[in-house]
Amino acid sequence: GDNWLGIMRDALSAHQGFNFSVLYFIVFVVAAQFVLLNVVVAVLMKNLIAALQQNTQHHDHEEEGPSFETRND
Repeated sequence: GDNWLGIMRDALSAHQGFNFSVLYFIVFVVAAQFVLLNVVVAVLMKNLIAALQQNTQHHDHEEEGPSFETRND
């Protein structure tokens, strides 16, 4: 949940000296943020691809307009 800092403090106070709970919580927070960032990027990419496909389909159904191709004479 959202109370990971309180849980970390409880784990630190339960053990004297260095323990691996600090390392665990640092790795946990970094990994959770990495996963959350990847989910946001995946949603953005999905929406971008859908918008590009919709834009391509829209332009395919329009009448052909003037050609802007360059000619190499």
